[in-house]
Amino acid sequence: MKVLLKQARIICSRSPFHGQVKDILIIDGIIKSIADNIQNEDYSIIESQQLHVSIGWMDLFVQFADPGYEFRETIKT
Repeated sequence: MKVLLKQARIICSRSPFHGQVKDILIIDGIIKSIADNIQNEDYSIIESQQLHVSIGWMDLFVQFADPGYEFRETIKT
């Protein structure tokens, strides 16, 4: 799967691209290119105003209702 994020602000203080707005090409879940303008070939494009990219997001509210109410929430939901 090929995904192109257009004009995303990169938020990662350890990255040389921190604070910059760049195109990001992701192929099979791996970042392959970060550049000012990556040309659209056969990529799925994600673009939006105020698009931001950063590392380490997770759902802190998740709960598995264990024990006894597992049917209420699963890992998938």
